Parts: sequence; C-alpha cells; structure tokens
Amino acid sequence: MEKSERGIRRRAFQLREKGFTYALIEKHLGIPYAEAKQLGHEYDAQHGKPTKIVRTLAADSSGSGPIRIPVRELRNDSAGILRQVEAGRSFLITVAGREIAALGPLASRSTFVPRSVVEGIIGEAALDDRFGDDVEAALGDRVDEL
Repeated sequence: MEKSERGIRRRAFQLREKGFTYALIEKHLGIPYAEAKQLGHEYDAQHGKPTKIVRTLAADSSGSGPIRIPVRELRNDSAGILRQVEAGRSFLITVAGREIAALGPLASRSTFVPRSVVEGIIGEAALDDRFGDDVEAALGDRVDEL
C-alpha cells in the first residue's frame, strides 16, 4: 500500500470513528464513494459501527468554493441542502465521483434603488413634466427609506 493510500485509509478511519457516513467520507476526502464505502466497512469490521452518525458537515469556515456532494446525499437530504443553499452555500453534485451539476443561490437582484440613482436618471433623461409627480405618488416615502 502506498504512503498516500495509507494516509487516506487512516483519515477515513478517523472520520468513520467520528461517525461520518460513507458519503461524507467521500466528500471530505475527495475519493470515490465505492472506496469510501469499502474503507467504512473495514473500519466497522475492526471496531464496530459508530454509535453516533454524522449526516451533514458543519459550515465550511474557509468559504473556499462549493462543496462536493454525491447525488444520493442530495436525494436523501434535499431540504437540508436547500436550506444551506438559501443561506449562501454552493454545491457540486457528483455521480460516481464525476461532477455533473452545480447548485447554488440565485444572484440577488435589488428591487429598489437609492433616491440618488433615480434623481440621476431623471436629471439625464428628458421626461414629461408630470413624471416626478407620478414617481412620488407611486413610491412615496419608500424611495427615501433606502
């Protein structure tokens, strides 16, 4: 067994000891699911199954890009993953270790603009005399609140 394979095996055993599922071991170590499952089975055969199972990872403090998750994790915990997406997290969905889709929050669009922007547009464009009154009637103080 190569040194790197021993390192992956050791790290997979440490993660399984903490209760990581095979899917989380796959995601955390960036190895194929079949390999994560095999290593998990080896750990379980030697030490028994973990008493506590960890099904999701804590938020990534580094913020270094999207998290890789297998499609089965998306299927099994779609509500939880979508809550994380809503909170700003991004995911790369994998099938057999191949990245097939990206899942992330939509780019936010501002509904309102500051009064100074509206005034700049009005100042530059030739508008009819009553346009300002129409804007004031439609928006009132909402433009000032921004």
